[in-house]
Amino acid sequence: MVITDSRGNILAHSERVKPGHDHVFTLDEVPAGNYRFYCSNGGHAAAGMTGALTVT
Repeated sequence: MVITDSRGNILAHSERVKPGHDHVFTLDEVPAGNYRFYCSNGGHAAAGMTGALTVT
């Protein structure tokens, strides 16, 4: 799992998350804005394993 800012800079990433498991990200002092997260396993992001995060 990867979290990027609006310019594509990686803010956080995890090791591979096994099916049925989860991972918690903690980001300190994140400025307001739009962020993207996606699965970095081969082909998963292209298959739609993505999301958006808005910090206000």
